[in-house]
Amino acid sequence: MTTLGVTDPDGATPEDNDLHHAARGGNTTAIHFLLQRWGRDYLEARDNYGRTPLYLAALHGHADAVEALLGFGADPNARTALNRTPLSAADAYGQTEISQMLRDNGANPAYWQTHLCMAAQLGNATMVEELLDANAANRDRRDFGYGRTPLMWAAVMGHVEAVRVLLDADAVINMVDFQECTPWGLAADNRHTDIVNMIIVKMLQDRRRGREITTALTAGKRGIGGLRS
Repeated sequence: MTTLGVTDPDGATPEDNDLHHAARGGNTTAIHFLLQRWGRDYLEARDNYGRTPLYLAALHGHADAVEALLGFGADPNARTALNRTPLSAADAYGQTEISQMLRDNGANPAYWQTHLCMAAQLGNATMVEELLDANAANRDRRDFGYGRTPLMWAAVMGHVEAVRVLLDADAVINMVDFQECTPWGLAADNRHTDIVNMIIVKMLQDRRRGREITTALTAGKRGIGGLRS
C-alpha cells in the first residue's frame, strides 16, 4: 500500500541499483528475481543517502516488498546517512502494518527513539507521565532520526491525552523538527483539531504568563505530508 505520492529528496536517487527501484515501487516480482540472481550483497546495497532497499520499501508503504526483503534476510536495523532506520520511516508515516512486521523481525525502536518519544507516539499517556516523573529532563529530547520531540510525536499521531500530559509538563510548543515542523503544524496537517486547539490555548496561557515564545502557529512549515527522506 502506498500512502503519500511524494518523491524522495531532490527528486532523484543517484547511484541507485535495480533493487532500490524495485523496493521503492513495491515490485515484489522484481525483488525476488534480483535477489535470487545476485544474493545478499545486493540486498544491503546503499544509495547516496545511505538507504537500503528495505528502508525504501518501508518509507513508501509497500508491505509486500518489506515482507519479501525481510524474508531474504534484510537488516531491519540498518541506518541511513541521517541515522534513520526502516522502522523510523514506517513509524513516521503511520505505516502500522509495516512497523509491526519490522518489530516482529527484530527492529529495535531504541535505535532511533527515546523511551518517552516511543510512549508519546504510541499514545500511552500513563507511561508518558511516569517517564516524565522519573526524568523531566527528557521532556523535549528529540529522536535521532526526525528530530521530533515527544510532543511532536503525540501531536502527529493524534493522541490527545498524551499531548495533554506533555503540555501540562510545559513541553516546548515551538520547537521544530528536521523538516521545520512544529507540534501545531504536525497536528494541523493531519487534521487533529482537538490537539491544534489545545496547543493554541497553551500558547495563549504562556503569553499571559509573560513567557517569551516564538509564535508556534507560523514556525512550522508542514507536517507529516512533507518530503520524505
